[in-house]
Amino acid sequence: MILDAVVLAGGRSRRLGGLAKATLELDGEPLVARAVRIALEAGARRVVVVGPDPGVALPVSVTFTREEPAFGGPAAAIGAGAAVLAGAGAPSAEGILLLACDMPAAAPAVATLVTAFASRLADGDADGVIGVDRGRRQPLLAVVRPAALVSALTAARDRGPSGLRDLALRELLAPLRLDAVPVPEGSSDDVDEPEDLPRHGLLRPDGAEIGRTA
Repeated sequence: MILDAVVLAGGRSRRLGGLAKATLELDGEPLVARAVRIALEAGARRVVVVGPDPGVALPVSVTFTREEPAFGGPAAAIGAGAAVLAGAGAPSAEGILLLACDMPAAAPAVATLVTAFASRLADGDADGVIGVDRGRRQPLLAVVRPAALVSALTAARDRGPSGLRDLALRELLAPLRLDAVPVPEGSSDDVDEPEDLPRHGLLRPDGAEIGRTA
């Protein structure tokens, strides 16, 4: 199976005082590098990171892009990432992994989803799979068929002048037939609030605990 990935690493992190999530470190590894590694280890051929360049070391095969407008929301970010993949000139992938960079424990969930998606490739009924953690669907933990994703993006852009900007991700993906796949409990936990940082053991890029100076 040919798999590509779009990793979302933008956002203003308002609830974290503007601290860039992508650069927070777990065991010395920035979250954006961790997400890229998870995607590659799951078999991704190409990875597009959507967001500002965090200035951390990543494989040379990784491509950066920005959503339009900047900070236009996750739907706009997915549109930007999908556009890069479509214009890369490589053979089309069979699936696109959608992954947020602020899910430090996502590795087992991604592996589960990729396996589930691969088993459904011969079945043309589903447009992809979406992770479900403790009964909640996780739109930034999904694998979708490229044609179905492009169709949803096109339909969303055609709805009005705002297009993908600030469009809720669940609304973008609503037209898609995504099979719900249970993932390990807690694997989709993300980093949104200050209390999430010590819970995940995250440090600032300078190695200091959050809220302290080095």
